Amino acid sequence: DRNVLNLAGASQGIDFGKTEINSTNIIELSKGGKFISVQGQLQVNSFSITQTNQTTPPVDLVAQYNVAVDQANETALINTFTINGTQNRRSLLTGGLSRPMQLNWGSSSGAVEESAFALTVTNLNLADWRAFAADLNPSGTAALQLTAVSKESGSKVEFDLASRLRNFSAHFDSNQIQNADITLTARGQITELDRVQLSDSRVELAQGGERAA
Repeated sequence: DRNVLNLAGASQGIDFGKTEINSTNIIELSKGGKFISVQGQLQVNSFSITQTNQTTPPVDLVAQYNVAVDQANETALINTFTINGTQNRRSLLTGGLSRPMQLNWGSSSGAVEESAFALTVTNLNLADWRAFAADLNPSGTAALQLTAVSKESGSKVEFDLASRLRNFSAHFDSNQIQNADITLTARGQITELDRVQLSDSRVELAQGGERAA
């Protein structure tokens, strides 16, 4: 709780309020420590921070996971992973795998089927989170959809990102932007976790219902 979290946050002027973190895990080591398996759950209750007299709304997060890392073969198998976040009992964030996903940063390969991870963020009110960006003083709502598809035993991960800011306002030093709609889309591929290729990307800015850039 805050008694421990504030040890890290105090130097930055951050108070974690009523935040509580609980986690239970089963960790197995084998093959001389080269094979690591982790199964567990992370639960964050009433997460909020206070900084510069601004407090974020309390958010509850729950993540469940089952991951195996084979260092010898340079692979990781994510058997299960889900994450859910709520604010005032309203869904804010959801994510999960459709089936086990393998990640490969070496030359080995396996027979794991194609798998997809989907993440959705719904109606995130930026004004609620000004404590993270007090200098910008942002307002507006944000939404995001991300899909990542693992192929070829995890050596390739295709991603598709779509995000949008509505009625966005913020200050940038002496400049400011008001009531803007910003749309960002990107599609591409990550190969062996060290190369990224964008096949499509687009940013649009509109104000007052008219495209500005």
